[in-house]
Amino acid sequence: MIFPSDHFIYPEEQFVQAARTLARAAQQMKHWIFLLGVAPDRPEPEYGHIQPGPHLAWLDGLRVRAVKSFLEKPNLEQSKAVHGSGVLWNTMVMGGRVDIFWRLGWRCFPEMMALFEIYGESVGSAQECSILDHIYTLMPTRNFSTHLLQQVPAHVAVLEMRGVLWSDWGSTERIVETLRQLGKEPRFSLSQKA
Repeated sequence: MIFPSDHFIYPEEQFVQAARTLARAAQQMKHWIFLLGVAPDRPEPEYGHIQPGPHLAWLDGLRVRAVKSFLEKPNLEQSKAVHGSGVLWNTMVMGGRVDIFWRLGWRCFPEMMALFEIYGESVGSAQECSILDHIYTLMPTRNFSTHLLQQVPAHVAVLEMRGVLWSDWGSTERIVETLRQLGKEPRFSLSQKA
């Protein structure tokens, strides 16, 4: 399981239940990467959008669907155009077997995977830290959504998480919006950046 560190989720119990279902899906359907998606409550160009495809299964009351396509951080007009069409926001909460991530990594960014292999051989050795430092100077910049997930939608499935308030807290505005949705006022200056 992979969890972003800057997201807000409430209530936690429902999120944990959805994450457990996602983990079960990854155990049972071994050839897929699974994402949690949430229904958008407004057009939002800062979030990745997922277009769900065919039904795959029901697990714990959550529908598992193949991913038809991704729309990564669309402009406002694109976001408005797809709002209400069944798209889901991509929470980037994901699960899957390590071997599927590894195989798809080699397919989508082999130059980076070769560096991971070099580092893997050094783990536990006296050179591990220096090799890791060196690899970071060589490693290309890649966006996981754009450079992997969007390239292999046939290997990605989505579960829609319901009854959970989710927000990517990458900006002060989103933090304030979430607090207000919860009936709270921020106790910090709105001129500060998150």
